Amino acid sequence: MFQRLFALLCVVWLVMAVVACDATTAPDDAPATLPTASTTFEPSSTSTAVTNADHGDAAPVLTWHREGGIAGFCDELAMYDTGLVQSFSCKEANGEAPVWEAQLSTEALTELQRWQATYGSIDQTWSDEATADGMTEQISFVGQGGETADELTLQTMRDFAVKEFLTQMP
Repeated sequence: MFQRLFALLCVVWLVMAVVACDATTAPDDAPATLPTASTTFEPSSTSTAVTNADHGDAAPVLTWHREGGIAGFCDELAMYDTGLVQSFSCKEANGEAPVWEAQLSTEALTELQRWQATYGSIDQTWSDEATADGMTEQISFVGQGGETADELTLQTMRDFAVKEFLTQMP
C-alpha cells in the first residue's frame, strides 16, 4: 500500500514539474530544493476568492491553492460536498469567477466525504526554499471528524486536489 502511494506521489510531483517547466529548462547548475511543510495558513495577497454563487451558503470542503514557480502559477481549486469542482486563477481579469467547473467522479466524491467525516479541519502550507522561483501550495479542508490528519494524509489530500485539477481542466 505504501509503495503504491509513494509511486502515486512521485507521479504527481513529476507531472507538476513537467507542467511547471512548460518547455523551459533550468540551468545545469541550478540547485535542487525540496519542499518544506508548515501548518500555518496565510492566504497570499493574490489568493482568489472562492464564491458560492451556484451553491447557496455552502463552503468548499477542500480548497487547494498554488502560487509561484518558474511558470508563475496562481491557481485555486475548490471542491464541495456536492461534488462540484471550481477552478480559479488570479491571472484572470475577474479572479472571483470560476475559470472552469466540473463534477467529481462518484469515487472521488466518496473519498472527499469520507475524509470530511473522519478528520477535523486543516490548513496546511508547503513551500520550497527557492527565492526567485519558489512555489507555495496550500490546502484548506473543512472536516467534521475527530481525527487529526498526519503528514501522509495531508499529502494525499494535496495530491488528490492536484490530480483533480490536472484531469478536470478543459
